Amino acid sequence: MSETFLGMDFGGTKLLIGASDASGKVLATKKYDSGYMDQRRALDFITQSLEDYFSHAAANKPAAMGMGLVGRVDGKNGVWLEIDRERGEVIPICEILTKRFGIPCRADNDVRSAAKAELRFGHGRNSRHFIYINLGTGIAAGMVTDGQVVYGNSFNAGEVGHTHAGIDAGTLCVCGRENCVETIASGRGLNECARRYAAR
Repeated sequence: MSETFLGMDFGGTKLLIGASDASGKVLATKKYDSGYMDQRRALDFITQSLEDYFSHAAANKPAAMGMGLVGRVDGKNGVWLEIDRERGEVIPICEILTKRFGIPCRADNDVRSAAKAELRFGHGRNSRHFIYINLGTGIAAGMVTDGQVVYGNSFNAGEVGHTHAGIDAGTLCVCGRENCVETIASGRGLNECARRYAAR
């Protein structure tokens, strides 16, 4: 049997775990609903979900696993720094998961991870300069220049959802600013604004 690789996407509402082959073809996936939690609880949730996946869904042991995480991540060292400013704790998540499951692990911000996948398997193979924009629970971008993913000085590059929208919608963002693009135009922002202004 050919080698398989495990991919994990932990965002604002769910953890998606899936297996792929070396070409990037997805072989199987399983979703675990998450909800709001701090990093320590999230680490426990991720670990328990992986245990379930390996027990019930994995066809064979993967050669390696990679994880895209919501928030600020030191992708070069596999350290999860924070989900947002209210939920921040320095967690060496790759070291912890590698030790627990005996499988090499890498991690990065979820949107940067998507940009890396695009660079390796998608339209990014045809361009050394591009911006991958993700619109979901939040809004962010993965930026690639000369074939290299841009991280920024504090691993904040691409956090375009935390720029001012230019309108006063009366929204407060988890980053502490008011009227960020994310609080208005993301999936969560659209839902909250619709509820706030439904009576109008």
